[in-house]
Amino acid sequence: MNNNMEEARLETIIEGTEEHRDLGRRERKKIETRQALEEAALKLFETKGYDQTTIEDITEAVDVSSRTFFRYFDSKEAVLFGNWQSYLSGISEMLKNRPSEETPLETMKEFSLLYAQVMETLKPRMLFIKKLSDISTTIGDYEREIMCPIIEEVLATAFADRMGVDINADMKPRIFAGVSIVALNVAKLQWIESDAKKPFCKFVEEAFNIVGCD
Repeated sequence: MNNNMEEARLETIIEGTEEHRDLGRRERKKIETRQALEEAALKLFETKGYDQTTIEDITEAVDVSSRTFFRYFDSKEAVLFGNWQSYLSGISEMLKNRPSEETPLETMKEFSLLYAQVMETLKPRMLFIKKLSDISTTIGDYEREIMCPIIEEVLATAFADRMGVDINADMKPRIFAGVSIVALNVAKLQWIESDAKKPFCKFVEEAFNIVGCD
């Protein structure tokens, strides 16, 4: 699979369009409800303010119950990051299918460069999240304390599978995953702090070169 095909695949995974394929009416309705909640929340955060917006405000805008909201999102912070948990299996599969001759860090660097290209298409949303994060610390807390540990474990498991080792007996997969997450997060932070004026991939290149992947 060439880079253009991989980028297109990753874009469908992250944007959630892949999950629309071959779904029945009920499942499509669930996706539409989740997207409606997400869109209503983003609009309210922009017009009313993040801290001033309650979950009840969001559900009223979509005319659903709070119980329905919590079927799709575990908190107000989670709405900003969309259905991020749904694309973890797709990302794991992509990592496992990278060329076998790549080292774990080379694999993660190449994947991160693809990720950076997709994030460029979501630049306005990323800058909006940054703007809200400057106001409310709970957003950054959610990303660090909830998202990052889960993503890191997915990466470690994928690396263990690629390396053919037991993740509970060999520490290398988790070390590679931890280093990869730090490199990618620092690159992302630098990109956002620069108001995304330079290409994200430049920051990714620099970050992974620093950890010895050049």
